Amino acid sequence: MSAVKSKSLIRTFSIIFVLVALVPFIVLYYLYVYLDESKKSVSIFNINLTIILIIIGIIILGGFLVVRMTLKKASLLTKTVGKSALRSINEADEKVMLELAKGDDEIADLAKSFLSIMKRSAMKKDHSDKPATEIMNAGASKISAILSSPNSFGNLMQEVLENLRDAVGARHAALFSADDNRYILKHLTSIEKTATPEKIASSAQEYLEKIDKQKVSLMPTGSEKDDRPAAIFSPPAAFSPLIYNNKFLGMLCLSGNMYWKNLDNFSSEHLSVILALSQQMAVSFESANKDDRPENTLFETLVALAQAVEARDPYSRGHAKRVSKYAQKMGELMGLSQTDIKVIHQASLLHDIGKIGIKYNVLFKSGRLTHDELQVIRNHPLISEVIVANLKSYANLLDPIRHHHEQIDGTGYPDGLMKDDISAVTQIVSVANLYDVLQMQRPYRTRMDNIKMDKEMSYLIKLGKIDKEIVHFLYRAARYIHQENRQETPQQKNQQHLSTNAFESSKSFFE
Repeated sequence: MSAVKSKSLIRTFSIIFVLVALVPFIVLYYLYVYLDESKKSVSIFNINLTIILIIIGIIILGGFLVVRMTLKKASLLTKTVGKSALRSINEADEKVMLELAKGDDEIADLAKSFLSIMKRSAMKKDHSDKPATEIMNAGASKISAILSSPNSFGNLMQEVLENLRDAVGARHAALFSADDNRYILKHLTSIEKTATPEKIASSAQEYLEKIDKQKVSLMPTGSEKDDRPAAIFSPPAAFSPLIYNNKFLGMLCLSGNMYWKNLDNFSSEHLSVILALSQQMAVSFESANKDDRPENTLFETLVALAQAVEARDPYSRGHAKRVSKYAQKMGELMGLSQTDIKVIHQASLLHDIGKIGIKYNVLFKSGRLTHDELQVIRNHPLISEVIVANLKSYANLLDPIRHHHEQIDGTGYPDGLMKDDISAVTQIVSVANLYDVLQMQRPYRTRMDNIKMDKEMSYLIKLGKIDKEIVHFLYRAARYIHQENRQETPQQKNQQHLSTNAFESSKSFFE
């Protein structure tokens, strides 16, 4: 019905404008035909009057075309909005709206507003009727259950170990605590049912004793392989100590290779992941030993879990730490309070923990995602929020975690918030996240160099999706961090980037 009315309106305006445009030409016809026949003198006015009347006619015709084009846009806009009001916005409707939104006129502003409203409505429809248990995947539900269990720290550390083993493709993984010069097996995970706690402890013992003397990481080589049945930790294997403030707390052990044949050892990239996780696990162990605030321990362990989940995707390893570094520096340069900067740091570390449980075929899909697959990806901020919400003292992290994919024109997700509804802290995390993502290689595109990335950021600013001032502080922060990295000593770089040299240098133990 609305479409019929719109067409009728356009037809009416067309007739009116055509009639009005003909008036000057009718006047000319009258002057030349009727006045000339009656011998009245109009000759001195003929040329000037003719030009004036023709110009008026052209202007009216031009005005007619402009108004008709505007009316057609308005008609198309109302038609699309009317259709979308009865159902969720589809790809074709969105394409029409995005085309209409180009430009600076009132129709473009209306299109942008309607697009924001429709997408926000669609998002609310997707999520409002679904309880958290439906939105969350099995992995996330398990973490929430663990956080509310009596032995939450132990169960959560077990989850970290399982995700790490999966991320690096190990067959076996074990975590030992160091207590009074003794190693106690705390957690283990294996793809083999025969890997009992007794066999794990017996197989690792020889390596643990050697590491205990030097307190450095160890990576046995293929020539040291032990074929005894109990030698679960024969090469390829990696042993990384848990050290916090020069305090030796335990040992992280991994061995076997599920994914790559004919390799004597883990890749250097996997070794970096193992070293990074052992460092974060050490922070969790130390916090658990103090036991002053249990939620602090759980937070540090969730950070370890987020790193393990992130390590499953080779394209995004180290992403959360980089986002945290950029965002923190942006907050400092913008003069935010220390409380806000702390929120930025902690929220950045956990913003993607909701990706736990997302299947590999979705994470690494090189083609276009289906609607359901896209929804799985877009649910991760909500899942991250639900997981972190179990830590009541970290409630101030929930807003930036939930909304780190929002855009200031209302086209982001999960809630389609507009600029005034997105806090400065959240915008900082969001822009820092976007900046790092653009620099990452993905299955469906190559990483962007600085020139392409600058063009993309400028384009998003022009579209009104990100704030120009926030991006200005992002670039300042990036320059500062890059300059800082260039000035680091080799020793500092080894500490910050967890070089695998420690593994390489420790080979002499068994040679």
